[in-house]
Amino acid sequence: MFSIEGDIFDSFTSGKRLCRMSDARLLAPIQPRTIVGVGKNYRTFAVEADKDMPTEPQVFLKSPSSIIGHLDNIVYPSISNDVRCGGELAVVIKHKAIRVSEEEALKYILGYTCALDVSAFDIAERDTFVTRAKSFYSFCPLGPYIDTSANVSNLRIACRQNGVLKQQGSTADMLFGIARVIRHVTEFMALQPGDLVLTGTNGSSFKVGGGDLVEVEIDDIGCLKSMVIQEPDVGRHTTSEV
Repeated sequence: MFSIEGDIFDSFTSGKRLCRMSDARLLAPIQPRTIVGVGKNYRTFAVEADKDMPTEPQVFLKSPSSIIGHLDNIVYPSISNDVRCGGELAVVIKHKAIRVSEEEALKYILGYTCALDVSAFDIAERDTFVTRAKSFYSFCPLGPYIDTSANVSNLRIACRQNGVLKQQGSTADMLFGIARVIRHVTEFMALQPGDLVLTGTNGSSFKVGGGDLVEVEIDDIGCLKSMVIQEPDVGRHTTSEV
């Protein structure tokens, strides 16, 4: 593991060697000011849910305080009885982006990482809005790091629960590609350096419970791991040993 010299949003190089990767605890690779999610962005989701294909990206926001890092715990809130997860490719923004064209959109990307979009479905049904359901602390695991050179046009995404495959697909199956999503979002809001765009999950989200280990693996990018713990256990656990 090496230090970074320079500005990751401008130009940077590898600095001095710090330690072995196995000796380091990885924090969340970015702390965004804004997290934009895209719903129903895979053909498999529409087919499984028997829904009509959307005609433009369906977006929502998650609280920045929902971000946690690789091997950190997802806290199952005591006020919910139906927490579900979905694995996603996350896009990290490099430059301020407002009214960006689809042709120019990819120039505004720093890199890509793995994410879990965690939601309390019963709370979403009660509220009729998704903001609270998706914004609990720890409801956006991210990592393990940012890949700045991956070609994400056709990458396999797999999501596992306790080693059992729950979701599998390819980024090629997105209804709206990354450039189209960035164009759509920046039509109505400005994205800042370090902001995050979650590009959708490739199938129905699945229920999780205390003690579950959830993994998101994206070819060429990495594998994100998170353990689910019940909220009363927060005082006795800080990070997972997985």
